[in-house]
Amino acid sequence: MSVRFGMAGTGAMAVAMLPAFRHAPDADLVAVSSSSNDRAQEFASIHGIEKSYGGFDAMLDDASIDAVYVANRTRDHASASITALQAGKHVLCEKPFALSANEGEKVIAAARASGKLFMEGLWTHFLPAYLRVHDLVQSSEVGEAKHLVAGYGYPTSPEVRPRLFYKDDGGVLLDIAVYPISLALRLMGPVDGVDADIKRNGEGVETHASLQLHHDNGATSQLVASFDVLTANAATVACREGQISIPAPLFGAEQVVVERFSASSNAPGGGKSGLKAALKQNPVLRRVKNALSGGEHHAYGADQYLPQMRHFTSLVERHKLESDIATHALSMEVLRVIDGLRDREGA
Repeated sequence: MSVRFGMAGTGAMAVAMLPAFRHAPDADLVAVSSSSNDRAQEFASIHGIEKSYGGFDAMLDDASIDAVYVANRTRDHASASITALQAGKHVLCEKPFALSANEGEKVIAAARASGKLFMEGLWTHFLPAYLRVHDLVQSSEVGEAKHLVAGYGYPTSPEVRPRLFYKDDGGVLLDIAVYPISLALRLMGPVDGVDADIKRNGEGVETHASLQLHHDNGATSQLVASFDVLTANAATVACREGQISIPAPLFGAEQVVVERFSASSNAPGGGKSGLKAALKQNPVLRRVKNALSGGEHHAYGADQYLPQMRHFTSLVERHKLESDIATHALSMEVLRVIDGLRDREGA
């Protein structure tokens, strides 16, 4: 049986999620709401959605809707999620699900009181490539994970993407840093300290963040999120017996590269002998080796948001109230890290 969704919002993320709804066998997008009835009707007509509502509450009154995808303005995510949960709907909320840990706690409390599923849309963690990296780290297959380097950034401006620069709910921390921070927490565990260098524009909105997280287990993470520069948009986990990499693009990743190295052997590139040394000295063979070392391919299917959608509908069908991947604890810890950064910076 399909989970019948209503969508709150008609903006960029609402459009981006449409292919996932189309391709997910257990999801059926039946309604959309907007503060403007005309906009809701137009969106529904263009995208072949059965119902449209000029108001969120009106959509929630539709008893045929099982779940709500919250994709309205960031500052309204928490209140919309709480309202939907109290109306008896399961909720998949676009990240960030709240602007602060205090606001986030209210959402989680509402979810627990409602007996309905609530999940923040940390969609990257459901990609098969990310799941593979998580399994490699948890199993210590390449040795204990000690250091993560990850970043996502691209140059943009208020003229190009104005919503990212809204004073009250924009900024690089909430829009982009959520992803590398959540990756660091999920792979390396809780943190007991953060060093940061955060840049702001003339309006006081964060546009660039360089972070170093100190994890409880002694590991560290170096993270970058930026609206100012193009970063490598990749991630590497350094382990005792090698490294695990997600090459660019970090968003929509399908490749995982595992390089193994024993601490008891010679350093990479040094002390080679015999056949290995001869092969290393041959530029043609080196080129062939590099061409063949593309790593593992882990496809996400027809759309990059599809694994998240399938996970959510599976949780609904199994009567689960929380994801075991995008846990409530993970979502809350990300907000606590961001709150701590803002407290340090006086924002």
